[in-house]
Amino acid sequence: MPILLESQDIMKKKKKISYIIRSFILIFLIIFTIIILEIKQYKEEMQRFSNFEKTEKIYATYANFSNKIPGILILCYHRILPSNSLTLFAERRSLNSQVHAFNVNENDFNYQMKYFHDNNINIISVEEMMKILKSGKPITKKYVVLTFDDIDHTILNNAIPTLNKYKFPFTVFIATGKTHEYISGSYTASWRDIKKLNKNPLCTIGLHTDNGHFQENGTPRLLNMTLNEFKTDFNNSVTSLNKHLNKSINNIYFASPYGAITKDEVKYLENNPKVQAAFTLNNDIIDHYKQNKEYGRIIVTKKNFKNIKNWLKDPN
Repeated sequence: MPILLESQDIMKKKKKISYIIRSFILIFLIIFTIIILEIKQYKEEMQRFSNFEKTEKIYATYANFSNKIPGILILCYHRILPSNSLTLFAERRSLNSQVHAFNVNENDFNYQMKYFHDNNINIISVEEMMKILKSGKPITKKYVVLTFDDIDHTILNNAIPTLNKYKFPFTVFIATGKTHEYISGSYTASWRDIKKLNKNPLCTIGLHTDNGHFQENGTPRLLNMTLNEFKTDFNNSVTSLNKHLNKSINNIYFASPYGAITKDEVKYLENNPKVQAAFTLNNDIIDHYKQNKEYGRIIVTKKNFKNIKNWLKDPN
């Protein structure tokens, strides 16, 4: 009997030791896994920060032109967000470059428009721009054209009242098949909103494709379209705009989503007599008329607006 009791006691001790060992192993594995995940997350965070810094440096160089060079600077906005605590917090903390490249807060936008107004900057429409370019005369002054892609509802609420206040002409580019929908982070205007815009004498309505404002595996749709697909989409957008505005648009202005477009697509637009210009997002000053009708625009950010101001200064 004593031998049996001793054997049971030994078994209990072995089980306890085994339990302790397994517990230590489990705790070690949990700690090891947490460390690995933390290291992975840290590396990913550092990579995001590195990518963010690289992108920010690129955007910060936009419009970094000598103020001795005259021409036309075409500016591009996407969303004008209300200057509330949430927006300002996102600006400070977010490592998403889109937050900084495609969002401008309302206070900054109002400051920019006031700067143009107070400094008597020549804000012209796309129609005036084309007249200047087609005249063939050398451009000796500096001009600014204001454009807005997608027509997010924040443009209606936070940008257009200021544009109306200063009587600045502007152009909006509409994805006709994506109205009143969410696309690429924007909640787009309805046709009712667009019809109201069409009555604004300061506003020119342009096209942003019919159903080409998305990416496929990180590549803008227009770069993957066949030419026939592009033609169909373009004609659908023209038909849709004419139908909803109840008139035929004779002077068409086109902006490619993400600034991406193929040479064949540009050539197709060039051969269309109704198309006046095709806008991309290339960092460029417009100083002469182009036969291919392709004109670059500057994405406006908080950082690069100082470059825009520097270019606008009188070199003398």
